[in-house]
Amino acid sequence: EIQAEMLRARREERNCFLFRHRLKSGEIRDVEVYSGPIDFGGSVLLFSVIHDITERKRTEIQLRKSEEKYRSLIDSADSAISLVDKDGCYLFVNTIASSLFGKKPEEVIGTNIRNYFPSELAELMAENAAGVMRNNKGITDEFEVRLGGSHRWFRNSIQPVRDETGTPYAVLVFSTDITSGKRTEEALVQSENKYRYYFKNNPLPMWIYDVETLKFLEVNNAAIANYGYSEAEFLSMTLADIRPKEDLIRFYEDVENTSDIINNAGIWRH
Repeated sequence: EIQAEMLRARREERNCFLFRHRLKSGEIRDVEVYSGPIDFGGSVLLFSVIHDITERKRTEIQLRKSEEKYRSLIDSADSAISLVDKDGCYLFVNTIASSLFGKKPEEVIGTNIRNYFPSELAELMAENAAGVMRNNKGITDEFEVRLGGSHRWFRNSIQPVRDETGTPYAVLVFSTDITSGKRTEEALVQSENKYRYYFKNNPLPMWIYDVETLKFLEVNNAAIANYGYSEAEFLSMTLADIRPKEDLIRFYEDVENTSDIINNAGIWRH
């Protein structure tokens, strides 16, 4: 063990050695030994200074275990997590973040956001990060970008990271892929637009009304053309307003019997 450590020290060009010493009590301590030659009475002797580093080693082990634990937690998160400085350089990225660029974390750390995003988007991201550090206050934003051959949507939560004086020196960015949700929203909008078109342009009069107040909420073009009221006039009226007075009692009875399923209301006078 001693020879192996001396070989490592020589290879690493250091003049100290790391050993484990046993005390009289039997306790094992970690020590750092600094050695060098001295001339003593015409003889060259080896002079050694021993530093007990047991507590330091224990602290290093605890820190390493703590770092491994938190890295495991960060890497198991379902968001891309990165630490970015004021110049836009990555100080840290988790596995999900680096995989977005087709790289390993160690390949991304030290590089700049401008290496991975279109210039306009990269400048906007850098501006947002600078604003968070300048205002010492977090923000949330969304952006679309082409990554891995496809368009992706992300929601960013950008928070300031402060030094011991409370001054921000970087930002912590949590990026969540919201592509699926965005596509669902787009599909809903397209579907709504399609059915709104069918509603508006149906050749038969159609309307939507509030079941509590019976107020018209929306009417189609055929209703406006057939009844002679403008859209604004319709929206100021209720279903009762287009019924003859002598039919109102029967009308309100029918309203009471209306259920959530499709009802055949029969033939009415308007």
